Order: sequence, then C-alpha cells, then structure tokens
Amino acid sequence: MTEASSEPDDELELDDADESSPEREELYAKVVARCDAAGLKYSYEQYEGEDEEPDLVIDMPAGRDSIRLPLYTVDAVQNLLDIEFEKFRLIEPYEGVIRYDAGFAEVGVGVTGVRAGPPPSRIFERLSQGSELVDGRIVLSPDGEHGPTISLGPPSDEFSALIRFGRSRHLTVRFENGLPHGHDEVVSMAERYSNALFFQLDIQANAALSLNRRLRRRIGAIRLRRRADITLEYPRYEYDTAPMSLYWYARGAAGLPLLQFLAYYQVVEYFFPLYSRAEAQRRIRSILKDPSFRVDRESDIGRIVSCIRESRASGFFDERTQLRATINEVTNADEIRSMLSRQELREFYEKDYKKVVATKLPIGNVSADLRNEVAERLYNIRCKIVHTKSDGGEGEVELLLPESPEEQHLGADIELMAFVARACLIASGSPIH
Repeated sequence: MTEASSEPDDELELDDADESSPEREELYAKVVARCDAAGLKYSYEQYEGEDEEPDLVIDMPAGRDSIRLPLYTVDAVQNLLDIEFEKFRLIEPYEGVIRYDAGFAEVGVGVTGVRAGPPPSRIFERLSQGSELVDGRIVLSPDGEHGPTISLGPPSDEFSALIRFGRSRHLTVRFENGLPHGHDEVVSMAERYSNALFFQLDIQANAALSLNRRLRRRIGAIRLRRRADITLEYPRYEYDTAPMSLYWYARGAAGLPLLQFLAYYQVVEYFFPLYSRAEAQRRIRSILKDPSFRVDRESDIGRIVSCIRESRASGFFDERTQLRATINEVTNADEIRSMLSRQELREFYEKDYKKVVATKLPIGNVSADLRNEVAERLYNIRCKIVHTKSDGGEGEVELLLPESPEEQHLGADIELMAFVARACLIASGSPIH
C-alpha cells in the first residue's frame, strides 16, 4: 500500500480560547476514570508553552505497541466519551480501529499520491449513484461462507473519535463478520481485500484509492496558536523563487515521507554554493585585505590558489561537508537544541533513533554543539534514500524503501530537515524593494 491523500495530512487544531478550563478538567477526569478502570495508560503533556494547560494523552493499544492519542479540545474529549473507547484497538501501520468483541475493523481510505485526483468523498458520490446503500455505505457480501462483509462509506462515530486526521474523515473501508483473531491477521486481511477492491476501482473508474497509512513523520498534529498570538505584518523580506518552490512542494508532499524528506533536503542543497564556501571565502577575503597583498605579485596570487587547492583537498566541496557547513552557517547551537527539546522529538532521538539510521544525536550532553551530528544524520538518511552505496565507496548502504518500518519512523527526521530548510530560507531572505 502507498501513502494516500489528496488533502493535507496534518490536522490543524485551533486552540479555543473560549473553552472553559473547568469544563475540560471535568471531562478529563471522566476519561481518566475510564482509563484506570480499563488499565489504559495516559499522561498529561504540554506542547505549546508554559502558559498553556497540559493536554491529556492516552496510549491506545495498537498491535504489539501503543499509539498516542492527544486530546486537545473539549470536542475531542466529548467525542471520545460518547463511545466505548476502552474496547477499541488501533491498527498499525494504518489509520484504523479494531473492535474484537463486536467483530469489525475500519480503516481510512485516501487517494494515492500527492494531490492526485478527486477527493475520496467525490469518488464515493460517483460510486453510490449506481449502488444500493445500507446505512449510507456500499456493502459487498461474500458469495459463500468465507470472507468478511466489506463496506465502503463515511466513517463511523467511533472512527472519527479515535482517528482525527482530516484526510481520513471522508471515506473508510469496513470489514465485518469473520474477522480473524490477532492484529497482524486483521492487517493482512485488510490489505488483501482492499488491494483487490481498489484495483477494480482503478480499472473501472480510474480512481486510485489505498489504505491510509498512519503518519509517524509528523510529531503530533500541527496546532495553530491562540488567535492572540497570530499576527500578520506587511512582508519585509523576499525569498528566492526556486527554493521556495521546493519548500512548498515538500509541504504538499503529505503522506509520502521519502519524497518529503528529499524535497526539504533539496531546499538546503540549493544553498550549498552560497554557504558551504563561506570559510574559503573568508580566508581569501583575509588575504585580499592584507595591506601587503599585490595583485601583480606571483607569490600573492599563489596564496589564493593554495587556499582554493587546500579547500578542495580537504573535501570542502564534498556534499557531506557542504551540508555541514550550510547548517553551521544558517543555525546556531542553541536553536538546534531548542528545536530538539520538544518532548516527542527528544524521546525519539534518545530511544528510537536507530530505527532509521544509527547516527546518534548526543542530546543528553547539554554542552554539546549538535549541528555536526545533525548534518551527519541527515546526510546518512539522504544516502539511504537515493544510494545503494556510500559516497566514499566504503560498502553497501541499506536502502530506505517506501512502506518500510524505517520510513514509518522518519517523522522526527523530516521535522529536523524542515527546520534546517526554513533556516536556510530565512537566512537568505533579502529586503523587498
């Protein structure tokens, strides 16, 4: 299955300044009581600043692991309380839910590719015109005793409460009757039947649908700040069109982690000639400023030539070094550390970083300048995506493939790559005249 979405994958939640804290606390207490009774783990976490109240986050079981379910708003908490959320299990790696006691599984459906074709809701409208709907869904029953009943249609209330990404609200595929036991068996069944069903749609209706994968690339939903914190001013800086085009392409590559990482990397790569040669430029500038320097003296010209030759010999213009030099030019150690101090990023780079590449970021060393390690990690990921061998020819590099476990854990590194890309754009901005 490929990552699927024709809509933004990020759920934009606007903190409602009018929501009363007592109401949310009362609802939180009800959720906590039910979690305690069911043995579900939960925590209170603060994401946006010390002046905001912490959010309740539930660890929902999903296969052999768990998936964090943050409850940002009163509506989100109330929707959860309206269902028997304790009896559900989430699906990994797809956006879906299982309820074994009721015998059904439901998985989100999206359009394959980036901005490809009409949204799922419009495709469903076309399909439903020639179909008999049952409770608003197209229902397909097996010919014999084997196989689950499959239905396609709008998401259930349970799905909407537990899976809140905007791109999953419009269409789901549901499997009932004959649901196998065990998470992996349910996932295998959903893949087999949905592949067959969606292949029919592709041939007959030119509609490319697939199961929505759960995005690990985005660490938590993107939350807009409170209205009072959003202030627009007249643009004062402009940015080069080419890297901005790459940046917006990366932002739009929702659901395709490898493509998105490479697009952000290309933003930074665009600035290699500008920033990676800064050291050589400083050295040459220093020579030229020397009062004794004479342009007609061979030895002085030789000093400049030697400076350039030494830079080349030291690998100054090799891509790994250019990336490192660019990151050092557009960021500082404190900015990198502040960005990596976000709880979920910090936890990933302390515990799970090896799930993508082995390069470690020594976050625990509070005095360490992390920029060189950040450059090394991002470069190694780039090589795993585009190469079969390292640039130095030192041996095979294990490929980072679509739909692989490594890809599903790429979220933190995409956040980091995007941070560096934005830093490059900001540093290169020039006043608008």
